[in-house]
Amino acid sequence: MQSAVDLKTKLYMEDPDSFRAVLADSYYWLGYCCYENGRWDNAAKAMQSAVDLKTKLYEKNPDSFRADLAETNDRLGYYHEKLKNWYQARAAYMTAVDLKKKLYKESPDSFRADLALSCQRLGTLCCTLNYRHRAEDALELAVMLKKMLYEENPDSSHAQDLAYSYTQLGYLHWSVRQWRKAAE
Repeated sequence: MQSAVDLKTKLYMEDPDSFRAVLADSYYWLGYCCYENGRWDNAAKAMQSAVDLKTKLYEKNPDSFRADLAETNDRLGYYHEKLKNWYQARAAYMTAVDLKKKLYKESPDSFRADLALSCQRLGTLCCTLNYRHRAEDALELAVMLKKMLYEENPDSSHAQDLAYSYTQLGYLHWSVRQWRKAAE
C-alpha cells in the first residue's frame, strides 16, 4: 500500500485536483493496513493525511464527500484513542458526529447505526476525560438511536449494543452521584 501512496503522491503533485481523491483513499487504506498490523502510530499518521485531503474535497463539494469524511474522522479518532492521544481522538470523534448528524437528518435509516457508533465512541471517551455534559449528550443520543435499531430488528447484536450504551450512560450518572438516573 505504501508503494501506491508514493506513486499517487507524485501524480497528485503534478495535478492535485485530479488525484486528491485517489490519494486520500490510498492513505485511508494504508492507515487501515497499518492498524491491522499493529502499527497504530503509522495508522494514525496515514489516516490524518486522508482526513486532510478529504477535508479539501468536502470543502469543494460537501454533499459528495460528507459521508466519506465522517467515516475517516471516526476511524482517525479510534486510532488516536488506541494511542491514548485522548484530545486528538475527541476532536476527530466530534467532527465525525457533527458530519453524521447532517447525514442522519438527510437519510435517517441509512445513517442511524453509523451515528450511534460515533456517539458511543465520543461519549465513552468523554467519560474517560471527565467531560460529563458532552458524554451525557453523546451517550443519550447513542441510546436513542440504538433503541430505534433494536426496536426495528431485535436481534442479539442490537440488544448487546443497546445494553452497552445503557451501561455507559448508567456509569456516567453513577460517577457523578446521580443515583436515580444511574439506576434507570
